[in-house]
Amino acid sequence: MVSVKLYNFFEGAKSVQMNGNDKARLREFFLCYTRTYPQNFRPSVKFLSAFPVEVRAFQEISQLLTVLRELRDATVQSVVAHAKIIGAKIQLGIESIDTLALKLEEKECICLRAGIHSHLEALLKAYGKILENRFPDQAICSILEKGANHEQQLRIENERKAIAKNNREQLKFVIPGRFRIAKNEIVALRDDFQQARSSSNSHGSLTFSQNLLKEAEQLLGAAAVNLRGQSYGKAFVLLQKAHRSADQGRLFLWSDLHNQLAQNPVS
Repeated sequence: MVSVKLYNFFEGAKSVQMNGNDKARLREFFLCYTRTYPQNFRPSVKFLSAFPVEVRAFQEISQLLTVLRELRDATVQSVVAHAKIIGAKIQLGIESIDTLALKLEEKECICLRAGIHSHLEALLKAYGKILENRFPDQAICSILEKGANHEQQLRIENERKAIAKNNREQLKFVIPGRFRIAKNEIVALRDDFQQARSSSNSHGSLTFSQNLLKEAEQLLGAAAVNLRGQSYGKAFVLLQKAHRSADQGRLFLWSDLHNQLAQNPVS
């Protein structure tokens, strides 16, 4: 039902004349929806033609996540034998996403660009730690670490532009959506943690995810305080960080659960 409403919304939006703020609102709605309901995202032809860069960036991130999940499941022997190919594939994915982010119109999309780099930073950091436990001596982990550091720099650079005084009006309508995204991810992490605690034998990942959950909750609370005080810039940065913490926590729990199912398949 939600996906049908989304389809109709974007189909109708194509024929409407939009100014810069309207386009920014639509892009933020797109970001909120795809992060909350990724399984329902089926862009129409008209939406693809209206926002091709945003859609491609989301698809590239999804493809990179698939590559990292496949790498997580690979044997050490396979990774050693195909290390250069795997590393090049990861590097190409990161570069493709960065190139797409650069194509976004800076004035209208600076908050979205900051969000893309923040999400990619969290993904690379989480999988850098996950894969380090499986392949501690592989150059691939170094690629992920360098990629995460690079995304962090890009994220900080775009956050500074996003919270500049001349961007205050855009922040005012971006913040509510970002607050919902962060809150939803924290709720999902809390649910995942409760489920994992009853079935997981890996106390290390549980402790790590629990610490990330506490951090994300504290950051969300701090963002709410700043939002009430109309400190939109501080709230935006805090919400980005809260979402990264929750994102990483969920990735760790999912990876741990996957490993347990692989070792103890359900008959």
